[in-house]
Amino acid sequence: MDKRDFLEHVTAKQGYYCILGLKRGQPQSRFFDNLDDAVSYCGTLAAQEYDIYFGCAKFRTNENRLATNAKYFKSFWLDIDCGPKKDYLDKETGLSELERFCSELGLSFPTVVDSGNGLHCYWVLTEEISYNDWKPVADHLKQTCVLHGLKADPSVTADAARILRVPDTFNYKSPTNKKEVKVIEFAEAIAFSALKTAINFEGSSGVYSFGVKEEDDITERLAKGVVANFSRIMKLSLKGNGCHQLVYAYTHQNEMSEPMWRSALSVPQYCEDRDKAIHLMSRQHDDYDPYSTEQKANGCKTGAHTCKEFQKVFGEERCLTCIHIGSINSPIKLGVYVPEATPEDNIVTVRHKGLGEETTLIIPAYPKPYFRGVNGGVYLKKVSPLAKDNPEGDQMETDVLIYENDLYIEKRLKDEEYGEMALIKLHMPRDGVEEFVAPLQDILSKDKARTLLASKGVSAMDAKMTGIMAYLAHYVHCLQNTDVAEIARSQFGWHDDDESFIIGTRLISVDGVKYSPPSTSTAEFAPKYSHLGHLPEWIKIANLYGKPGNEARAFALGVSFGSPLVRFSGIKGFILHLTNEKSGVGKTTIQLMANSIWGHPEAGLMTFDDKPLARQLAMGVIKNMPMCIDEVTDLTPEEIGNIAYMISQGKGRDRMQSQHNALRKNRTTWQLPCITSGNNSIYDVLMSYKSRPEGEMMRVLEIYVDHDKTLTKDESDTIFTDHLYSNYGMAGEIVIKYIINNKEECIELFRDIRREFDTKANFSQKHRFYSAACAVALAGLEIAHRCNLHNIDVKKITTWALANIGKVTTALHDESDCRENSLGEFLNECNGSIFVGYANLSEGLEQPPLLVPSREVLARFDADTKILSIASSALRKWCAKKQLPYKGFIDNLTAEGMYVGSTAGRLMYGFGRTAVNVRVEQFIMEDITGFIPDTPIQ
Repeated sequence: MDKRDFLEHVTAKQGYYCILGLKRGQPQSRFFDNLDDAVSYCGTLAAQEYDIYFGCAKFRTNENRLATNAKYFKSFWLDIDCGPKKDYLDKETGLSELERFCSELGLSFPTVVDSGNGLHCYWVLTEEISYNDWKPVADHLKQTCVLHGLKADPSVTADAARILRVPDTFNYKSPTNKKEVKVIEFAEAIAFSALKTAINFEGSSGVYSFGVKEEDDITERLAKGVVANFSRIMKLSLKGNGCHQLVYAYTHQNEMSEPMWRSALSVPQYCEDRDKAIHLMSRQHDDYDPYSTEQKANGCKTGAHTCKEFQKVFGEERCLTCIHIGSINSPIKLGVYVPEATPEDNIVTVRHKGLGEETTLIIPAYPKPYFRGVNGGVYLKKVSPLAKDNPEGDQMETDVLIYENDLYIEKRLKDEEYGEMALIKLHMPRDGVEEFVAPLQDILSKDKARTLLASKGVSAMDAKMTGIMAYLAHYVHCLQNTDVAEIARSQFGWHDDDESFIIGTRLISVDGVKYSPPSTSTAEFAPKYSHLGHLPEWIKIANLYGKPGNEARAFALGVSFGSPLVRFSGIKGFILHLTNEKSGVGKTTIQLMANSIWGHPEAGLMTFDDKPLARQLAMGVIKNMPMCIDEVTDLTPEEIGNIAYMISQGKGRDRMQSQHNALRKNRTTWQLPCITSGNNSIYDVLMSYKSRPEGEMMRVLEIYVDHDKTLTKDESDTIFTDHLYSNYGMAGEIVIKYIINNKEECIELFRDIRREFDTKANFSQKHRFYSAACAVALAGLEIAHRCNLHNIDVKKITTWALANIGKVTTALHDESDCRENSLGEFLNECNGSIFVGYANLSEGLEQPPLLVPSREVLARFDADTKILSIASSALRKWCAKKQLPYKGFIDNLTAEGMYVGSTAGRLMYGFGRTAVNVRVEQFIMEDITGFIPDTPIQ
């Protein structure tokens, strides 16, 4: 099936087609009012190797692709993801589950498109339907999938503005492995009623009528707020449960006096169905005249007549048997109701407090018996018996106001600390919409619910608050039967199999930006990862790093831009250390600039005096964005070593549960770069602490930051304080959108840069952290450049990195260089504890020693045999202190031919010197004069 046949099959004839091409994150969309032009444009995009999508709905205008513009529908659709780490392992399994689903429901099998990485399913209808008809059925289809265990993407099924792939094209999600998009199952159209029956959809009834068919769309003429419907009044009345006076007026029109006629018309005159109702109450009169009827009705300017006014004109007799005596004061009250919002009414454009921008929301249908009024608000449709002594008899519906503004639960959440939670949305007339999470235990507690809701602006006294609590509890109960609770997002960064990314409260995916409510873990951090100011102003600041002499700064900026790519690097993290022995060169400023990509300049900035657990928690939350630690070299060498290992391990310390003998689930995991600064070299600090710190040093890429001579101090202070603190947090979202829309391409870019750089820098496997750091920085700069976020010369930074990173690697010693040096380091530290003598006798007597130490003897050197004997216990203790594996130390010196073996021997001899045999390790040393002081024999 080609493009044309497919589009003609699944889309409505009315409205505009929307065709969208996507390449390198840049969408190209156009609208067409005829199919031939739409298909032609698909061909144009295909020739340029675009991913091609179409709007599943037809649109009212060619202005936008929002749900508010989606008007005409001819199909219902599902998106079933297939593949490793997806809902179904492969497409065959997905098709099998789809067949099971259709069989269980008695639903015909749909038209199926192989999208390359999954299945797109379409139930095509024989008739075209409106959004108001389509939306409630699509919502029900989504719930039906959940109830029957079909794992279709829930964000697609009821999305009126959804775009899906056009068959007879290619999926370029992986540039090196394009996949054909094709129809694999074709199905004929089915009746709308057949689909509704199969999925057991029960639609709501329309407006009441008492004998006249309503041909026009009466909802377009509904009055605002509470309205009355005359057909509802007469339906009750004709059954004997309404107004006997109106029944008399309707059945005795020829006998009506003018005052009686005017009273009878005063009620329908103020009802929504007035245009027909006034004539229904008049046309049976012999002298009926439509024009006179209109004049008489329009003359009722004081409102619907009350019961007392009816009694004056009609007499009191018929009112004596009224079952509503004392409960109403006018017959019009019998028809009062709140018009229920249609699906189109539920599409609203409001200002979102969390996102700080205008956004279009689709308010869900509230769970029955609650509903949303046509102008918003929460109402309860209360059904009560008309006769108190006959509860099984006729009943009357009453619409009870629960809360005047829109208040509803978006989804259920599971929080590690609070358990079941609800994501609540509240619309306020002036403030816009606010999203917040509430523990179920608080929703069910009157005091806590009042405190929580009042803090958000909900004003309600006891009875009203009880009604709101009952509504929210009912809402949660209904969602428990239809929706699976999501795990509350306890981390930012990558989510949903790397299909979405969270920055603060913004969840970014191919579908755009949505609000992601903070969890208990992220609530403290979320405000820091917000945005402020204007992007062009921030770009001006970033471009300063493109000036000569700022290559180290640009490299660090690239590490921040590329931090999401660490996820695809094969490592968990690394440290980029910025050093210069002088203060005031701008090391901390670089960290502020790196943070400003993602949020406030101080968002991810910690200092040396923050507790280790605090650093772990912060890294666990930010997850895939950069972490910065200022003045890290003020920490002890041991703490720096621990940080280097911890970052590269990608997870915090495991902890026990407080009430159980079991480990807590460790959510403090990350894959990120850590940018540190200090006046000292981390390499020097680590080497002063350990004999062999290569493990830690290999995880730290250290670069020297020169003084920036392009700006004066005043200029620097103005730019990097006043301007930067007023413009931040915008660039990261742009980078993430590009990566998500071009993920495979970005990963390939990262790998290509890594391979090329590794070759030129002569990196081996042991340099894997350096390799990843350089690729992250350069790929990050390149992606940001493609997004027009800076004008820094990326090739120039690459050349600088090759020259400078190569120098850094010389600070790391090979294994062979360190073996003898480690033994020499031991001897240096044991200076003053080495006995020097002879192993052989002279004429049968011990030769006088050359040097007798004044301190505890730890080693002995025999000048004639060149044998160095070291007490095994002292050597082991020293190796442990230096974190040097003892066995490896001995094995290395054995391989060098320096280690003789282990034996028992004395560490000294001579008159008045008692010594016993101890376990010693013996080594061949040509000379140790450099390790012993020039001290006379004692």
